[in-house]
Amino acid sequence: MFDIGGAAPDMPDVAAMLGEPDIDLCAEFARIEHTQRQLDARRARVVAALDKNAVCDTEHGMRTGAWISHTADLPKHRCNSLVRVSTRLIDRFPILLTALETAAITWHHIEAIIGVANPRIIDQLADLQTELIVLSQHTTFDRWILDLRGIAEQLDADGGHNPNDGRTSKLRVSPTLDGAHHLNGTLTAEHGLPVAAAITKIANELFQQASRDHTNHPELPMPTPTELSALALVELCRRALSRAVGDSRPPIPEITVVINTDTGHIRTVDGITISTQLLQQLAPEAMWRYMHTDRHGAIIKLGRTHRLATKQLRHALNIRDGGCTFPGCNAPHHHTDVHHIQHWEHGGTTDQTNCALLCRYHHGITHRNGWTMHKNPGQWFHWTTPTGRTITSQRHGTPNPAARASQEPDQLPPPNRA
Repeated sequence: MFDIGGAAPDMPDVAAMLGEPDIDLCAEFARIEHTQRQLDARRARVVAALDKNAVCDTEHGMRTGAWISHTADLPKHRCNSLVRVSTRLIDRFPILLTALETAAITWHHIEAIIGVANPRIIDQLADLQTELIVLSQHTTFDRWILDLRGIAEQLDADGGHNPNDGRTSKLRVSPTLDGAHHLNGTLTAEHGLPVAAAITKIANELFQQASRDHTNHPELPMPTPTELSALALVELCRRALSRAVGDSRPPIPEITVVINTDTGHIRTVDGITISTQLLQQLAPEAMWRYMHTDRHGAIIKLGRTHRLATKQLRHALNIRDGGCTFPGCNAPHHHTDVHHIQHWEHGGTTDQTNCALLCRYHHGITHRNGWTMHKNPGQWFHWTTPTGRTITSQRHGTPNPAARASQEPDQLPPPNRA
């Protein structure tokens, strides 16, 4: 096996750096990340060459993935994936390889693109390499993944998905020796969307209850988002078993559709790309709520015209912000508070131009001494820290366009696009 013990040469002593200003640690991480992306590209070239030339088979009598697993003491399935991704990257996606070498994208971007590049659409995705790289520079990775999947689904609209086949949904519940249960499965879009919506709704109710309990009894811990989802699933089952099927009229679901008026793109509140046909298939008797946005996500028009009450305002903010507006935070909209930028007691209004969604942690940060939150044009926001630094907000997991124009010094260096 590889002898990978000991300290790497020419690397600063991290223990010694701990006494230095935090900005030095931030800069050091940025340098390490930049180098890691270059190393990932070099590794891909080597792995692809090993496999193409059958070196491991000739010299060691082993397949490339098996030899890497044995030699580097790594999981075999990860090594086989490394070989597959590396060979496809070198053979079909040279522009992505260059972007990785210049640290413009990460290995996770490469894995995601090649993961959706089935034989039906691999040529079309290869033609979109530059566009996918540019898209990654203007959004978060989580949001980029959703966009990538939407692009792949549109390219493969007539491919392997059969809308009339609902048997592809599978779920396995396996008990363990200690009485716990493992859930593993996959739900198709027509099954997954209503299940996810129901779990989200109940999880939000449980979050509100836990917040009230924690306020009255601080010793009670707040459950994590994953714990809330699990508790919501249990609650749904409990409610379903508490009454006979058909003893009451089923509730009418409310479905929100977000329509980008510039592109015609249709998605759910959580950013999942869906077609009109699928929406109609999901709930033909649902109450529809249409939200129209521009290409930046600012709300242009609410589909229902009535007084903008608190519930309606909250719904609009869920659509616009998608979750916590503090950059880098992944808290979903149902785990956030509505924050007044100009406080109510100081004359601030309760409308979407003066309100933003913040998770409980970042809501607390915003109220710290020396931190100030400001309104920007286009329903964007920014914070001024006690040291005078500016932090720009995000929306739908997408950074504020102004953030790229004023990149922080501790962020990764801009990619070389030459």
